Amino acid sequence: MWRPVAVPGEVEGARPAGTGWYRCWVKVPDNWATLGGRDLWVESVTLTIDSSHAAHAVFLNGKRLGGAGSFPPDAKPSDRLAKRYKVPPGALAKGRWNELAIKVFNRDGSGRFRGSGPSIQGYFLECLFSGEWEYQPGTAPPPGQALEVKPARAAYDQFHEASRVLFEAQTL
Repeated sequence: MWRPVAVPGEVEGARPAGTGWYRCWVKVPDNWATLGGRDLWVESVTLTIDSSHAAHAVFLNGKRLGGAGSFPPDAKPSDRLAKRYKVPPGALAKGRWNELAIKVFNRDGSGRFRGSGPSIQGYFLECLFSGEWEYQPGTAPPPGQALEVKPARAAYDQFHEASRVLFEAQTL
């Protein structure tokens, strides 16, 4: 069962050890999701996780974008450095609420999102996902689909002029 949590921060009332999922929804500008030849808007979208020392894997609409550290049985934490993942052209649904899900593993419950929380950024705009998310313990994957109707919680659609310094993605 999904429950509301604040990101960045810890899950209220617990420091969950083991595997769990965080998720939120984002409705991006239409030009980020419109394919048409070689399009700078579509090709420049990235997702950033500011800092986490938990092992994690990032999914957008059910498709894996990347991750850091490793999950059991050979669990290894992330290196605590910020991570930037390329959003492949065609991965975002135009005019819909795209699901961002992050699977995490915390051996001792010390892992959580730090800094300003995850964000998505394009050529000129960014959206910070600091605030309400949903959390569910366990390893079962989330549905992984974009929604037509705005979810009741954990939904983001406020974009601002990009102000964060971009750094090189680990893999392109």
